[in-house]
Amino acid sequence: MTRKKAMRNHFRFLTVLIFFALSLPSMAQTPTILVQFANPENSCATLEYCLDVEFKSDLPDIEVFAMNVRFFYDDDVLEFVNFRDFQGGYGPVAPNPPLVNTSEMAGPELFNFGGAAEFINGAIQRTNTGPPPIILDTDQWTKLYRICFLVENPEQNLDTFCPSIVWDLEADPALGGFLSGDDGVVITMVDPDPDNESLPTFENVVQYNWEYIGDGAPPYGQPFDSICIDVNCALPIAWASFSGRSISKGNLLEWETTASNDLVDGFEIERSNDAFVWEPIGFTEPQEGAFFSYQFLDERPKGLINYYRVVQLNLDGEKQYSGILKLGNKLYTFPSAFTIYPNPVAKSEGHIYFQPQPAPGTIVRLFNPIGQLLHEAVATNSGMDLAISHLASGMYLIVVDDGKSPAISRVVIY
Repeated sequence: MTRKKAMRNHFRFLTVLIFFALSLPSMAQTPTILVQFANPENSCATLEYCLDVEFKSDLPDIEVFAMNVRFFYDDDVLEFVNFRDFQGGYGPVAPNPPLVNTSEMAGPELFNFGGAAEFINGAIQRTNTGPPPIILDTDQWTKLYRICFLVENPEQNLDTFCPSIVWDLEADPALGGFLSGDDGVVITMVDPDPDNESLPTFENVVQYNWEYIGDGAPPYGQPFDSICIDVNCALPIAWASFSGRSISKGNLLEWETTASNDLVDGFEIERSNDAFVWEPIGFTEPQEGAFFSYQFLDERPKGLINYYRVVQLNLDGEKQYSGILKLGNKLYTFPSAFTIYPNPVAKSEGHIYFQPQPAPGTIVRLFNPIGQLLHEAVATNSGMDLAISHLASGMYLIVVDDGKSPAISRVVIY
């Protein structure tokens, strides 16, 4: 073979390699995935304010594997309800329900909120491989799920409602999250070869009604009215009031109506632990007279927080809903508290201490940041060792489940 012919063949070989590499960008490059809140909707029936969570990739053929869902909002304006309306086999994973932390200081000092900052820390993942995979577009946004809230403060301008919701990333995403020991929003993609495991991505966010100041020091930014909708849902004329309180005997609901007794069949009382799935817990007959006052005692509220609403059942088959009432539960008994010591912890010296003694059947589970279960054990004594010697350095979640209400804490391994 002549030298010229050998060079031509070598050039063809390089051309094929370059073409192959360019034809598989998702395999050769790390994509940047954008995430945003979008498409606000408000329900006057449930008084919920919901947002789509949408994604976009700078490279083709990218499928999201999992996401740590971390964001802040003003606790005087919104109250988190849940994640829902999952597409393409995605679903919530541990911590589920998400961790909710409130800081009076962080609201005004970090984000220029009027009230306390509430921090949501949850995770989603493709948990069902049955539905066809959702491939992210490079031009259009792709919805994977929704996040819903209750509108907390009736003093807000409900005709032009523009709440700020802040993704947990600093102005420079390389700096990680606002919280110490926290990587902010973390998104992984599916590795198609060979076992559909995860691969890293570069994450970026589009903030919602909030903008960075950008100087790297708190406050990191400020509310910015950009996406606003009308959430003004006045109660029907028939509802004069609806209130309640947690007492030693349970949760007491009180409401007044002005509806004619001739039109009303009765009142159904409904309860929920997430303001999404409701169950009937009682029924009250209509009273006689021109102005009606009612009470209902829920003697067995579930969990630490309960949501209530009253449904007026009319004789013509129509229903009229009250607003949604959020109450605590004085009858609630907290699960066994536990402490991880030390934290952060070296790989050989982690321990969990319970106070008081853990209830029979209490299970301790260890999860990685994307919700994969790594280890579980039954707690039988007031203390136990952490099985962490084989784990890589990083942040993990400990869930202690006594069958009543799981308690969750972070542990940092170095």
